[in-house]
Amino acid sequence: MPTSVAICTSIFEAARPFAPAYILGIQDFVSALGSAPRIILANDGFADPQQLRRGLPAVSQVVDASGRGIGGEAAMAAECDVIVFCDFDDRLLPGAVGHLDALDDADISYGDLELIDTGGNVLAQSFFGGAGIPNEAKGPEVLLNRNFLGFSNTAVRRSALTPAVIDIPDALPTADWWFFSMMLEAGATARRCSGAVAQYRQHGANTLGGRPSPAPEAVLVRCRLFLTLLAALPANPARDLARCRVARLADAIAQRPEHWAPILRQVYNQPGAWFDELDRAATRMCSPGS
Repeated sequence: MPTSVAICTSIFEAARPFAPAYILGIQDFVSALGSAPRIILANDGFADPQQLRRGLPAVSQVVDASGRGIGGEAAMAAECDVIVFCDFDDRLLPGAVGHLDALDDADISYGDLELIDTGGNVLAQSFFGGAGIPNEAKGPEVLLNRNFLGFSNTAVRRSALTPAVIDIPDALPTADWWFFSMMLEAGATARRCSGAVAQYRQHGANTLGGRPSPAPEAVLVRCRLFLTLLAALPANPARDLARCRVARLADAIAQRPEHWAPILRQVYNQPGAWFDELDRAATRMCSPGS
């Protein structure tokens, strides 16, 4: 089992109200781990990060990451076996130590998430429930039309990081999807660990969220995010097809939002990982009557 651990988090000002819960999650994880990890804080505009460092139960370092994601260079240079990711507005659970077991024979570990509201109240015990999330993942095609690897439910072997993988395009909203797609493209393997590894907070500042709005205008925003991601990834025939499907879906919704509104409510009211709803809507677009 890998032993030495670092936690990597991008810190930003909009999540300041959730900093105390973030610190409590780190404390719970440290207690379950039984040793103090190194903490890498990738500062993306958070004022006075030194104040945050004083509340953390482990040695931490702050690196500049304005618009650049997770501080990948510092993560790759860290003297550790494993990098555990956690978003600043979320909270690690003690179950995140399960990442270490999964990484015995994989490069990436991923686990389930509890959905919580702004006050920390549990909305759902499982984000993955009923979504058909696989127990292992190999090859970038598993992340072609949806994503289940985010920066709060994953950990990676540091040795699997490469300069190409950590070179996240500037200000890419779907940085996690790009990052893990690139890892899988480079040959990394992923394994699911048991149980929930973090609490995933749903609030107004969520870029994506576990419960996105089915309103046509909101779906169009997610279509644009998906198309921006594909433009940033290496081109291949499967991605070209996915781009065409979602571009056609966006055109159809924009032309007839009143027709698509009930269809979108229906496809969104089903279990799924991030962006599963776009894939379902694009499939419905090709069905009779749509």
